[in-house]
Amino acid sequence: MKKLIVHETAGFGPKGEFLTGYNVEIIDVKDTPMKIAEKIQIINHGICHCSYFDGCGVCGTEYDTAVTGVGEDAKAAYEDAVDLLFYSDIEPAGLDKLLPKRPRGITRRESVPLRDSEDMYAYVSIRVKYKE
Repeated sequence: MKKLIVHETAGFGPKGEFLTGYNVEIIDVKDTPMKIAEKIQIINHGICHCSYFDGCGVCGTEYDTAVTGVGEDAKAAYEDAVDLLFYSDIEPAGLDKLLPKRPRGITRRESVPLRDSEDMYAYVSIRVKYKE
């Protein structure tokens, strides 16, 4: 199995101009074992302007990794976070058992108001603890 990794780069060129770009890398992951998820935590951060969202990490927790989904409501953000998990190096069969289809507190009721829709998003994070 191959995995595509994209790194965004930014810096200054030889004439002082600001340059941005992407480094694309394809790696062979058949020798890399998939991680098995043991426990998850779902966090609904609510709606926030993208400039003010602090992110979500695992420092000081029992969890090993975190992904954050973004959407126009909490349900769309949760689905985005789940998609990100399935593109990671975690065993998909284990995730299916842990991830609820309808997590408590994740609904479409609270969505970004149209008048504030520019740069306002709902954020949902999923933290994952791996089996040792």
